[in-house]
Amino acid sequence: MSVKRKRTVTEEKRAFNIKWELDYFMVETAAHTMMCLICNQVVKTVKGDNARQHFRRHVSHKYAKMVGESRKSRLESLKKSVQMQTSCISSFIQSKNKLCEASYIVAYHLGAAGKPYSDGELHKRCLVDVVRCIHPGKETDYSPIPLSRRTIQRRQDDIAKQLMISIQTKVNEEATLFSLAIDESTDIKDSAQLLIFIRSLSPNFEFCEDLLSMETLSTHTRGEDIFGAVKNACIRNGLDLKNLRGICTDGAPAMIGNTNGFVTRFSEFVSKEYDNNQLTNLHCIIHQEALSVKSVALNDTLKDVNRIILYIRANGLHHRQFQELLQERETSAEDILYHAAVRWLSQGDTSRRVLQLREEILEFYSTKNKDCPLQNESFVIYLAFLVDFLSHVNILNRSLQGKEATICTMYKKVSDFRDKCRLLKLHIQQRDFFHFTQLKSLIDSCEIKDFADRFKDFQKISHTLRLVAFPHLVETESAPPHLQMELLELKNDEQLVTKFKCEENLIDTWKMAHEYPLLRELARETLVIFGSTYVCESAFSQMKYLKNEYRTRLLNGNLESQLRLMVSREVPNFASLSSRMQNQGSH
Repeated sequence: MSVKRKRTVTEEKRAFNIKWELDYFMVETAAHTMMCLICNQVVKTVKGDNARQHFRRHVSHKYAKMVGESRKSRLESLKKSVQMQTSCISSFIQSKNKLCEASYIVAYHLGAAGKPYSDGELHKRCLVDVVRCIHPGKETDYSPIPLSRRTIQRRQDDIAKQLMISIQTKVNEEATLFSLAIDESTDIKDSAQLLIFIRSLSPNFEFCEDLLSMETLSTHTRGEDIFGAVKNACIRNGLDLKNLRGICTDGAPAMIGNTNGFVTRFSEFVSKEYDNNQLTNLHCIIHQEALSVKSVALNDTLKDVNRIILYIRANGLHHRQFQELLQERETSAEDILYHAAVRWLSQGDTSRRVLQLREEILEFYSTKNKDCPLQNESFVIYLAFLVDFLSHVNILNRSLQGKEATICTMYKKVSDFRDKCRLLKLHIQQRDFFHFTQLKSLIDSCEIKDFADRFKDFQKISHTLRLVAFPHLVETESAPPHLQMELLELKNDEQLVTKFKCEENLIDTWKMAHEYPLLRELARETLVIFGSTYVCESAFSQMKYLKNEYRTRLLNGNLESQLRLMVSREVPNFASLSSRMQNQGSH
């Protein structure tokens, strides 16, 4: 025999009876409960017996004894009072939410600009004074915005956490591929900071590139230390390393050592633990290009140029006398420049300035009774070639920099430059100096050979890069057999071929190539790989701005939060952050 189940309150679907307002001074709330207007107590279950039973407690109250119009008048008065209180509370909560949201917005902009936490109070004083000037009397609406140093710090930590959750959500989506760019440097306090950037590409070609983690290496910076830090960061962020497709490093021994290097250790770990043998390990293409330039025979010329610069600039008296000489001769050229080895573009600029000021430099050296390398005609010829050659290198260097640059585009530019070097060598042999405006005599151009010997890691995947970047130009027979049918069909797709010819964004182009799933997947696995560690180098420059001589005690956790705000391109959801803070009861 089955037992009849008792109905729940929800199943009964009880409705509030409007007559209970006048009979029992009871009104319905927004939460579908009842509230007594006499004592403001809430009755959870909407039921006539409950309303009647509660009203019996107030039978001796003066409101309960009222009848007729006086009872109706008192009821309306009580209802208006409750509505006013509710409106005030709602307005207060909304006002607090707006103030909280405003503090998040200010904290975000301070963090994105790399400004100190204490600047929040300064911004508030400026804001209040501006409002007082433009709208007198309204400044009290803005002065309660919480912008203290500790508040700004907490707000930036909250924003950084939200951005980190967003990255984790995108990267950990099913079948999303990703790659890592890793580099290490020291800050002003000699703390070894390891930056790990991640680039992901979903099956729908949704692109993401952002800072994954900043790891502080407490003592050594060996391959095993870097391996442990990167491994822990990947596990902590829940990355599925079977979807890892590439690692790009700066090429330091600790990174690429054959036995104990990070790349070797990490590749073995991923292969053993995740059965992933599809890892492409690359040495940053910008570093390789810079090393190629440094290895040319003209490096001796550059050293002599730097000696000239140091002789003039390193001594304060010499520098002032040289500036006076420039003013007397009314030269159009500016002052001589310092050379910075860490700045890839400074070699060409400093050498060009020395060549432009060679007459003034020679005159200055003569006043000091000192011999100058510029007196040697062959040295001037080598210097002219160096200036012209570095001008071409700097054009390549600038084109390789920038975020979200694909490996296909970067390798194409390097390959183009290598072909240009061969053409320039031919021109020099033929004494055609059209592309060497500073050069006036012949030059031994054997220096270019080393440039072609580099980029071996990129050479290994050059056919794949060409297949992804220019599929319409690849011979069908040279492609892997399983791709040949799709490649034939793609070559006959005029609309898609036009996009490749116009060199439009490769990610957007392949995103639309749904009819060629095998080629599209090959493109996804290739385009997700970092071709350089530019994002790391750029972030290190911003880190030096954050942790400077005035902020040496900035904690690593706060440093990472501020750095994330500076490098991330995603705009946080300030409204959700402020709502969450209000729900937690924090101001």
